[in-house]
Amino acid sequence: MRRRALATATVLTASMVIAGCGSDSSPQPTATTTDASPTAASSSTPTSPAQSSSDDTSPESTPTAASSPPESSASAHPGLPATVPEDTSPRSGPGTEDEKVAEVTDVRVGRHDGFDRVVVDFEPGQGIPEWDVRWLEGDQQVQEPGSGKPVEMAGNRFLEITLGGVEDREPHVLEPDLTAVVEVRRFGSFEDVAQLDLGVSTTHGTAREVGFRVDTITENPPRLVIDVAHAGADLEDQTN
Repeated sequence: MRRRALATATVLTASMVIAGCGSDSSPQPTATTTDASPTAASSSTPTSPAQSSSDDTSPESTPTAASSPPESSASAHPGLPATVPEDTSPRSGPGTEDEKVAEVTDVRVGRHDGFDRVVVDFEPGQGIPEWDVRWLEGDQQVQEPGSGKPVEMAGNRFLEITLGGVEDREPHVLEPDLTAVVEVRRFGSFEDVAQLDLGVSTTHGTAREVGFRVDTITENPPRLVIDVAHAGADLEDQTN
């Protein structure tokens, strides 16, 4: 069911462009910054203990400057790699074998040594949905699902997360004070497909992609963990 959801997402988006013309359903920004250390062992790579908290994320709130989360060292969490690889290629996964539609309950962010972390939490007792994470090409802008309307976001490169077999009822915007990830936009879901986009500052006067890593955690609550390298850490050895 989930593979069909992602496979048909493009067709659904195209058909909704006509219906969505002239409407503006972009969520209004809000500022939320929370610690995003995962708490259970990853299905592929063990991950770190976490502290979970949420601020008000109502779409009607006016954005304010988010406070910087405390920097934490990845080496303090056994089994979690201390660095993010330079690999910038798309990543995808089939999710867990669960017929239930997963529900997004929270999105958290945090700064670590050399990378920023974004954690997508799902309802306890449910599986992890089918997922795909990739950089938008070149200067391609984020587009609102359905209408195809370009969406202005902070950052100079954009990492897009697509989830199939999932329900996200709380579209909103996070504007964290981090090194790489400067905006997280949740568009909500339609027909069990959800889209989230990360606005990333690659700095150094370049729009070059930076490396990222994706982990899944199946213990409750199940979650998807995306680590995005700080530009200095990723480009340091590539200046020649």
